[in-house]
Amino acid sequence: VSFLLLQLRIRCFEALIVKELRRQTPHHDTMHPLVRDLYKRVIHVGKDYPGGLEQVRRVAKKHFFENKELKEDEDIRRAVARGRWYLNNEIVGVIRLKKYRALNARYGAHNKN
Repeated sequence: VSFLLLQLRIRCFEALIVKELRRQTPHHDTMHPLVRDLYKRVIHVGKDYPGGLEQVRRVAKKHFFENKELKEDEDIRRAVARGRWYLNNEIVGVIRLKKYRALNARYGAHNKN
């Protein structure tokens, strides 16, 4: 019985060591926090996009994967800044379209009384 307990303690200790090593080593396949934030913003804007969320998600993934080879922090920040600029312009366009559609629905030609 004591041998089994010793074996169990060794396995638990090994599992703790592996867990600690995984926590300490950097993950090169994880997403940069700025990139993750930009992706969340894109998805949030995509909810109101005329083509629908699935189209926005598909196009966003394509563009994000085009830049997946960027490793330098400066290059990543530059790409994120370019994406935020583009997203800002898209937000303005989406807001204008929503306002136009709301006004057209309220006061459009078919609603003239």
